[in-house]
Amino acid sequence: MPLPHIKVYSRHPPPISCPIPASLSSDPVPSDDLPNALHEGKSQCAYPISSFFSYNHLSSSSCSFIASIDSILIPKTIRDAISHPSWHNAMIDEMNALDDNGTWDMVDLPSRKRAIGYSSLAFISTRYQECFSSWKSLEGGVYGATSLFYCSGGFRAIVYVDDIFITGNDTRGISSLKYFLHTQFHTKDFGMLKYFLGIEVTQSKQGIFLFQRKYVLELLTETGKLGEKPCSTPMSPNVHLKRDGEPFEVPEKYRRLVGKLNYLTVTRLDIAFSVSIVSQFMSSPTIHHWAVLEQILCYLKGAPGRGIMYADHGHTHIECFSDENWAGSKVDRRSTSGYCIVVGENFVSWKSKKQNVVSRCRAESEYRVMAQSVCEVMWIYQLLTEVGLKTSVLAKL
Repeated sequence: MPLPHIKVYSRHPPPISCPIPASLSSDPVPSDDLPNALHEGKSQCAYPISSFFSYNHLSSSSCSFIASIDSILIPKTIRDAISHPSWHNAMIDEMNALDDNGTWDMVDLPSRKRAIGYSSLAFISTRYQECFSSWKSLEGGVYGATSLFYCSGGFRAIVYVDDIFITGNDTRGISSLKYFLHTQFHTKDFGMLKYFLGIEVTQSKQGIFLFQRKYVLELLTETGKLGEKPCSTPMSPNVHLKRDGEPFEVPEKYRRLVGKLNYLTVTRLDIAFSVSIVSQFMSSPTIHHWAVLEQILCYLKGAPGRGIMYADHGHTHIECFSDENWAGSKVDRRSTSGYCIVVGENFVSWKSKKQNVVSRCRAESEYRVMAQSVCEVMWIYQLLTEVGLKTSVLAKL
């Protein structure tokens, strides 16, 4: 079956309009066109990041788009955003759009109540992200408030907060829906989906490729690991982490980094198990735990552009692969469950998480992970049925 085109449809414009080079050939990108992160690694260390990532295999349009998003600097604080004219204007436009759409009603401040400022909101948001990243499981997918709507005519609309993705083969129906939304709300059509929430999307005849190259490069730059020597594995197989040891001096830094690596597992299955291990020591990390995090970062440097390829193989057969690490934790002797589910030879769901109870034998641990896998397979089967991709072949476990 043909792969549907994916478009992103949002009602607010991008915060910064970046100039895109007029033309880029398929030849190696000149050094002047490399992102700042690549310049830094190329000139100041023995292991430049430019040696581990290349634009040569990308089309001219993809290179142009990458050059545009690499030139955008996302502010770290609300003060930085307000002080930047482009981000400040984007916030004003967003507020005006919400007001025009009747999202809220302006009322007087009740008596004996005090309005909180943006600094308090930033503190609340930061604390929420730290707490949320400490308990959310490592599962494939994008975290957040996402809704899926099935529209008649062979296309579907996926709503994430105030952004809308429209996918399907009904071009006329998609155009009609976009026109209707534009007449009801302040909307802007960004065309084909290329970048969203740190995930880069490349579409070709071979399929759809999802990766987080820019996210990884920013993570390496932020942690100062852009010039470090890369390693071949995210974690040594003989390392067994324990809770005792010299405490890490900045535990908040450890928690923030683990949370960011959690989100990276959306497209990087190869670090899911390692991140699940370091996530178990969020409350009181030690220096040894931080060293394991540094190894994960060095592993990411070896292939920052790695991701997931979704291709059309002509079928939607479901296969599930599961395994367990029986009594692998030296702290509480609990086992770790792991599974990945493939639909049409494409990875769609994966998970690595410590089991809630101690298994007395390996068979008990294996049955637990198999039960979790079967539940996930049943959910995916039901989802495929609802979107019209029902398969008549039984799932393989």
